[in-house]
Amino acid sequence: MNVILILVVCSLSHPDECRDYRPVLEDEMTPMSCMMDGQKIGAAYVQEHPWERVAGWRCRLGGAERRGA
Repeated sequence: MNVILILVVCSLSHPDECRDYRPVLEDEMTPMSCMMDGQKIGAAYVQEHPWERVAGWRCRLGGAERRGA
């Protein structure tokens, strides 16, 4: 099942500048793993990109989206 995690990341210096980021993941995600692991993956992203914050995340499955955080 093809599920895509999308992080919404914003610049700390320009908080109104946000963008979607799709992390490259080694393992295929299920809808449940995406919803459960989205926050953990977002935290890891912030560790590697301290000048940005994760404003939210969502999981996309075949055009449909489920929002988290």
